[in-house]
Amino acid sequence: MPNLLGFSLGGFAMWIAIGDEAFKKIITGDEKSESGEVEYSPYMSVNATFVHFILLQLLTIITALVTKAYSSILINNAFMYYYLGVFYKYALLTFSFFAYFIFIYSVFS
Repeated sequence: MPNLLGFSLGGFAMWIAIGDEAFKKIITGDEKSESGEVEYSPYMSVNATFVHFILLQLLTIITALVTKAYSSILINNAFMYYYLGVFYKYALLTFSFFAYFIFIYSVFS
């Protein structure tokens, strides 16, 4: 996942650096359609897509670190297990499911 994040950041940096100011001014303008709705520029759509990917990949890395830190392999030795009991085990499974779901979503979206 860190490699994918680096690739996304590099692509975003190249997208921001492309073209001169006149070209950017042409592709950044918002226009109104015939029905009066604002049509967003392709430039802003690509920026929003890159930011979405980057934030998802950061969230994936953070959830992976937290999930690994509170791994269920060490559950018998975990001090939280003594305080929360079986609820701790189910909380770990739920958070692991969430982390894996975010990982799959960030890779395939």
